[in-house]
Amino acid sequence: MTKKKDKKKEKKVAKTWEKVFVVMSFVVMFIILWIYALRTIYYYRKTNYIEENARLIDVAANQMKVVYSGDGLYKNDDNTYYYNGTIVDNYLYYSGMLWRIIGVDDIGIKIITEDNLTSLVWGINSNYQESNIYKWLNEDTFINAIYNKDDLVSGNWCNESVDLNDYKCSDNTASMVGLLSADEYLKSGGISSYLNNGSYFWTVNTSEDNKAYYIHNEGGINNEVSSGNSYYSYGVRPVIYLSKDIKYLSGTGTIDEPYVVETNDEVEINNHPVGSYVKYNDYTFRILEVNEENTLLILDGYLTNEEKEGIKVSYKNIYSSLNEFISKFKEEELSKYKFAKTEFNFNKSYDYKSIMDSNESYVGIPTVGTLFTPEYDNVWLNTYSSTKENLIYTTAKNANLFANLGSSDNYIRPIICIKNGMIIASGSGTKTEPFMIGDKS
Repeated sequence: MTKKKDKKKEKKVAKTWEKVFVVMSFVVMFIILWIYALRTIYYYRKTNYIEENARLIDVAANQMKVVYSGDGLYKNDDNTYYYNGTIVDNYLYYSGMLWRIIGVDDIGIKIITEDNLTSLVWGINSNYQESNIYKWLNEDTFINAIYNKDDLVSGNWCNESVDLNDYKCSDNTASMVGLLSADEYLKSGGISSYLNNGSYFWTVNTSEDNKAYYIHNEGGINNEVSSGNSYYSYGVRPVIYLSKDIKYLSGTGTIDEPYVVETNDEVEINNHPVGSYVKYNDYTFRILEVNEENTLLILDGYLTNEEKEGIKVSYKNIYSSLNEFISKFKEEELSKYKFAKTEFNFNKSYDYKSIMDSNESYVGIPTVGTLFTPEYDNVWLNTYSSTKENLIYTTAKNANLFANLGSSDNYIRPIICIKNGMIIASGSGTKTEPFMIGDKS
């Protein structure tokens, strides 16, 4: 009996120790997992935590992290940064427009618009400072579209001919707005980079034979700017510097969640940036210009029929279509504006502000040099190439312009003028969430 009791006692003790071992194992495993969880949270917060009032420059450098190969953000030996490759999260929504961050240098945060904002001829045998592009960027249209110019820092832009195989530039001009250099384009990856947007656009550089370099639709670099007295027009992608102290508000740099550095709680539509999207009277527009008394809106797309198909008309029939379109709006909400008819050719040195005539009206159409014209192809512009042959410009593929016969049929993209003070009911001003104004939504 004693042996049987001893065996039972031994079995009982063994089972007790087994239970203790299992419990202790679970406790140890739990402690290990808890330690790893805490370490993971700690390092995640350390690398991803964004302090209040953080600067965009710090978020871009820390949150997106520096890489040493492949696509992403690279760091130079002098603590400057640049993006390289095709898939990079460097999107920025700023001043009503979508941009890409090129990099950070001693001056500030260098950014370029994702899209071409207009199409222009460079000029006739001129460097950057003497070009039509410089004038459009720094003296009137573009610089006046920036919502808060205090965010900008003056940059230095190459103003002499360069050798693409041995890029050196000693003559620079200081201004608020410039263009991408050919060297920056190549450094970013060239054809295989985020800067290749599949269209034609100017760089800031000229070749030794005084011809401006541009990027063509396949991503290569060329300097074929004219054929005789016929000069080619290409897209304009402004480049600016933001202050290094500009604050970060939100976003991760992706196309769906671009970085955001501005906040605006104003309720009146005229207190928001040019480029913002607006839903008004069941149509979607973009803010084109804001004056003291009125705001210009350009239709985001073509004028359509009841089936939502784009309407094509000859040049002489434009205004009957515009009158029918504007009749759908409340006259008391509209304001008259002096819409220009311009001339753009060799004899006028391709001056986009060469006015032939003007007409005061509630509605008009764009001219050469108007913002956002490259967004849609085959649209009439109120600009003559040659009055003798009745050639009138239209938008074309890849941010080009085309001199078309007035008898041909093209689309219409109306510009309307509304009175300031219209109240925003909802929306954030983006393409997917436009500001809602007026009675209809």
